[in-house]
Amino acid sequence: MQRRDFLGGLTLCAVMGPWVPATAGRVLLSVQGEVDGAGPVQFDAAALDALPRREIVTATEWTDGVETFAGPALADVLAAAGAGPGDLRLTALNDYSVDMPRKVVAPEVPIVALYRDGMRFGVRDHGPLWIIFPYDRAARYRNEQIFSYSIWQLARIDVKPG
Repeated sequence: MQRRDFLGGLTLCAVMGPWVPATAGRVLLSVQGEVDGAGPVQFDAAALDALPRREIVTATEWTDGVETFAGPALADVLAAAGAGPGDLRLTALNDYSVDMPRKVVAPEVPIVALYRDGMRFGVRDHGPLWIIFPYDRAARYRNEQIFSYSIWQLARIDVKPG
């Protein structure tokens, strides 16, 4: 990326707010439905990185050992998209989907992880985006309902009317 494109992107972030339509890179996540604007809000890696980063250190049901997951809080992604208060439908790259009640979304939990142990991760490793809860932190995060919301290869969030 040329320096001028990078600086232009920063200027666009300052003018438009915390999200930028994914024109500079590959779209990783679309948020649609009850959102600001006429169409879906699209995030590339740079737009997600521009949001405050959270880290969760935890083991999961699907991996070996404790890992550090990092990315923006789901609440921050939804706020950046101008999402309404309705429940969510999370959809993966393979069209698997799950409905998540909005009451599950707290200010810092879950996160939309795009880093595992400091590295971006791809489709073969449950990426490039994965909804992560702090499973080791409390028993309320270790149940089948929360596990079902922990969708990997996240590609789309549909915000239902609230």
